[in-house]
Amino acid sequence: MGKTITTALLFFSLQLVASAQFAYNDACAIAHSKILNLDFEPNSVPTEFQSWIEGYMLLTQAITNTNIEQLQQADYSQLIKNQKQYESDNAYYYLCISDLQLIKSFVSISNKSYWQAVSNYLAARQNANKTIGWMQKRFRMFQLVIDAQLYNNFPIFAENLTTEQRITKFINLATTIESDSLVPSAFKTEIAILSVLLLPSLGAGDSTIVQLCQKNMDKCKTSAAATLAFANTLWHKGQSAEAKKLLTSALQNGFFEKANRFNLLMGCTLQNIQNDSCKIYLNRYIEKQANGGDVGYAKFKLAWHFFLQGDTATASPLCADVKQHRAITPNDAQAKYECSLYQHWDSVLIVARLHFDAGNYAACEQYLLKNRHKLQNYTNAQLNEYAYRMGRAYHKMGDLTKAKKFYEVAANQQLANLLYYPSYAFYYLGEIYKAEGNQPKADFYFQQCKKTSSPIYKESIHRKAELQMR
Repeated sequence: MGKTITTALLFFSLQLVASAQFAYNDACAIAHSKILNLDFEPNSVPTEFQSWIEGYMLLTQAITNTNIEQLQQADYSQLIKNQKQYESDNAYYYLCISDLQLIKSFVSISNKSYWQAVSNYLAARQNANKTIGWMQKRFRMFQLVIDAQLYNNFPIFAENLTTEQRITKFINLATTIESDSLVPSAFKTEIAILSVLLLPSLGAGDSTIVQLCQKNMDKCKTSAAATLAFANTLWHKGQSAEAKKLLTSALQNGFFEKANRFNLLMGCTLQNIQNDSCKIYLNRYIEKQANGGDVGYAKFKLAWHFFLQGDTATASPLCADVKQHRAITPNDAQAKYECSLYQHWDSVLIVARLHFDAGNYAACEQYLLKNRHKLQNYTNAQLNEYAYRMGRAYHKMGDLTKAKKFYEVAANQQLANLLYYPSYAFYYLGEIYKAEGNQPKADFYFQQCKKTSSPIYKESIHRKAELQMR
């Protein structure tokens, strides 16, 4: 009898220990929050969380420092193995292991190792199904994004959802998590960051993403990562004035010391509003970026700056330097492409593009119209860019009749191997006709987009066209 009682007590004690494991305690919450504030020396955490924290930190560092190659070199297989040492029938265990497997899947996708990506994704999904409540909703958000990425290559593993369905589901999940009082605050900050980073890959419109930034602006008070993500999004979405405000606040809060990327964003934002101080931040980024990521892009932006000042003696060597170096990031690839067209650079077209990128669409249109007398001396490439930029300006301003006319001019198959404008012109024509309810004509232009070669962005624009046809 005594032995039976002792055995029962031992078993009960072991059960208590197992249930106590994977408690997301104050130490975990502080470490998690510090990572999201770009402090990469988190406090000590329970051993069962160490592998997750390390993997989470490596991902955040790689994205923040524009160094995906560092992430590709990380040994996530070992981190997963270490995590499995603490296997427990606990929701947080399954969250940790599924996160690590999901990050490994992301790394495989970036390496174009799609079968390995699928394998890790399926393992992550299996473990995530064993979590509870908000954790499953959080994973479901990731799942929607990965499904969209896998659909073209491995449709059997992805859900057959329309673009609109994916976006709606994603936003509803994020909103539900945000309103759940049981969700730790660091995870809510994470969800806000992921929403603005990931929704574009689902095809969400600019206004939707900008609204999410504005809705979650309070997160920027305590999170450098949120500030960086929102500033980057606002800059990309033609909200340069708002991005500048956020970056100025980040500078005052000392966030620029946490991530060099703040310097690049400030340089690009100031250039969009044509502030000569842009060169200070672009040069600072180049000087401090040890791994070389986006250095070519920063040099390309500097080349634009000097070109507009009439200093071609400085601009030309910068372009030559960009063309000679390996493109580490997609931005670097864009820089190499832009610099390969140096002979077609024109100050009017560059200034118009800066107006457009800053969100000053009327200024872009007016500047191009004011300088239309230059058209008679433009090369075919310059004429194509002029037509495309006019189309984009009218599209953004809501004048779809004029937008279609200029897009039709820009949709020149003969220039598609040299410029990306024709491919995008076809895509935007399809987008307009789809919005007008003319799906057959929209599908015609989306098909033309998919048939059109492009020197850059080919994979992404073809995938967007494919998604719009469903």
